[in-house]
Amino acid sequence: MTTGFIQVRRPRGFTLIEVMLVSCLMALLGILLSAIWTGFGRPLGDVTARCRLTQEAILAADSFARDFGGVLTGPDGRIGSKLDGCFVGRLQPGGTALRLCFDGGPNPNGIADWGEPDTVITYEVQDNNLIRWDENAGTTFIVARDVQQMALTDLGSGVQIQLTFQYRDITRTYTFVGMGP
Repeated sequence: MTTGFIQVRRPRGFTLIEVMLVSCLMALLGILLSAIWTGFGRPLGDVTARCRLTQEAILAADSFARDFGGVLTGPDGRIGSKLDGCFVGRLQPGGTALRLCFDGGPNPNGIADWGEPDTVITYEVQDNNLIRWDENAGTTFIVARDVQQMALTDLGSGVQIQLTFQYRDITRTYTFVGMGP
């Protein structure tokens, strides 16, 4: 006589408790990875912002150095020489704009005339950009970006220029000193 056992096999699966436990562990792992990624990403973003501000400050310093050194752009657009115009005058109207006068014309008189035939260069901040304007030629260009403020202090024989740059949440102030008339 044989006994008739029928063996029923149930498919093996996951219980609801096992699925919930794994889901919670995966969520915890995701939170930990997110915190680690943020810890690495934020300093990298700060370094990028600081580098950008430093680069803009270097561009401003180069432009100031060229003008305070008496090197003007020639009429053909190429960098000129000190013979193209002697640095003869400086004004800081309101402490927020810098005007530089270079003697010009066929018979330079050594005096700042602040108009033709002299060349007048003006620096000022407009729409968070440091602008260099050649008043006689009527040309302007952006020297540096992300400039929040320009503050000028007369030192007698020179001028102290403080430029405050801001990019994202990083703010830096750079100080330049230009010597001249």
